[in-house]
Amino acid sequence: MNIQELISQLQDSDKVKRITAAEKLGESLSAEAIEPLILSLDDKDSEVRYAVLKSISKFEDERIPSVFMKALKDKTWYVRCEAAIELEQILNENSPSVLEFLYVNDPEKLSKLSTAFALVNLNRDGEKKYQKFILSQLSDEDKSIRIHAAMMLGDLKEPGILGQVQKVFQEQDDEAQSAIILSMSNYHTSDVEDWLLDLLKHRKSSVRSTVAKVLEGFDSDKVVSQLIEALNDEHKDVRSSSAITLGNLQKEEAIQALIEKLKDPNDDVVYYSKEALGKIGI
Repeated sequence: MNIQELISQLQDSDKVKRITAAEKLGESLSAEAIEPLILSLDDKDSEVRYAVLKSISKFEDERIPSVFMKALKDKTWYVRCEAAIELEQILNENSPSVLEFLYVNDPEKLSKLSTAFALVNLNRDGEKKYQKFILSQLSDEDKSIRIHAAMMLGDLKEPGILGQVQKVFQEQDDEAQSAIILSMSNYHTSDVEDWLLDLLKHRKSSVRSTVAKVLEGFDSDKVVSQLIEALNDEHKDVRSSSAITLGNLQKEEAIQALIEKLKDPNDDVVYYSKEALGKIGI
């Protein structure tokens, strides 16, 4: 598809086509694409405006800073955040921080959380102010905020936060607990491994099942041993997750235990145990 066809597609009634066109125009770096992309920042759909903003950021054009400044007033928080992130990276180091301004003044919680995350990633958090804020959001009353905060902590990979996460883990609901487990599994350290192995004996099967899945990233004798033990968990989801992970780890020491699971009363456990044995080579 040529540039003119993509430009025409920015006006298509299908928003997916408008998003695709914006992304391809950004990849093209064609000078012809800049003005139509700028005009598309008035699109009625926020996902389209976000895609357009991402594409515009790839160009070098004197109009771009003012375009981002205008987008700071967008009615959708993630569009505002993206504009702030892009501006932060092109403005002079001595200029006031746009992200810090948004962090202080934007009323949307997710905007505040996202700008804090961006400031940490851009190494603008010498006093750990923004990292502490993200951690504090694990106790927010809004579940979506807690889940977003948990996901961000995993991406930050900041050492020393496990203890603070542990303090708020038990008070979370199932979804937030799963998000925290998935995030912390990005930290391949011995203390995180020990914490996860402790959770493999948690009273809630949802926690045990999630842990069994993420332990694939911790290839140690201790992990394999406890996953083999978890094949006898009282809940089918935990047994299934353990079988899947043991298969992905391709550990021969799990063969006998997996063969025994071929007689499990649950069909899913039997299926995943058979799949695991196949991956190991049986």
